[in-house]
Amino acid sequence: VALDGASVYAGGGFASVGGSTRAHVAQIDAASGVATAWDPSASDAVTAIAVAGDVVYLGGRFSQIGGTARSHAAAVHRTTAALRPWDPNADDTVLALSVSGGTVYMGGEFLNIGGALRLHAAAVDAVSGAASTWHPALNDPVRTITATADLVAVGGSFEALGAYPRRNLAAIDLETGRLLPWNPRPDSAVLALEVAGDRRVYVGGNFTAVARQSRARLAAFDLPTFTLTSWNPGADAQVLALASFTDPAGVTTVYAGGEFATAGGAARSRLAAIGGASGL
Repeated sequence: VALDGASVYAGGGFASVGGSTRAHVAQIDAASGVATAWDPSASDAVTAIAVAGDVVYLGGRFSQIGGTARSHAAAVHRTTAALRPWDPNADDTVLALSVSGGTVYMGGEFLNIGGALRLHAAAVDAVSGAASTWHPALNDPVRTITATADLVAVGGSFEALGAYPRRNLAAIDLETGRLLPWNPRPDSAVLALEVAGDRRVYVGGNFTAVARQSRARLAAFDLPTFTLTSWNPGADAQVLALASFTDPAGVTTVYAGGEFATAGGAARSRLAAIGGASGL
């Protein structure tokens, strides 16, 4: 899902939303929960959505959008759903998208973007869809990706970026393109990342330890030092999605979705709101 003003953009394996036919992607009114007339119509599952300006970027398993060929990645207008020329042409599923400036960062199961070798992660121009030279070369799929003005963080089930060992979680400096020394080595897959105000990165997944410390499927690192914080709410099953909100007083709430029955020390069936500082 992605939130944009009064609209929620939702992707998945569905064929209808609220009784209206919507093939794998829909725009839903955030107040009423009713699907709007916006209907790009993907031929298969949409597994990633990012909104930037008037453009909604889509990634997934599809081969067509609205009957026009688009291999696993496409862009449509935010209000009209008109297909944009943007066409990175990934050779396999796109699982994660993040937009920073004029660049769209992609992660997934693909090995090529537009015919260029890009192992599981790529950066493409937000208008043309052409791949840049950025190529961290991961050895296994990227499940989640988030870009800030300074860095790109990637999570998944990988063991290395190029010749450098990095287990399931890594970050790359945007200015230099170099892999950052951060190496917390979660002991299982990282499936969700959320950066709150460029001050803290929250991590979710199926791990039980991070940086040799016990962290049950949720952890947080302070930026820019990447220091593991004491934030340790814990969840009893994997966390698949994270989002955050920081109010005008600077208080952050972290929203987590997944397969858990408890989180932050309380019974919470698959969805929880957790204090960004307290972990409760």
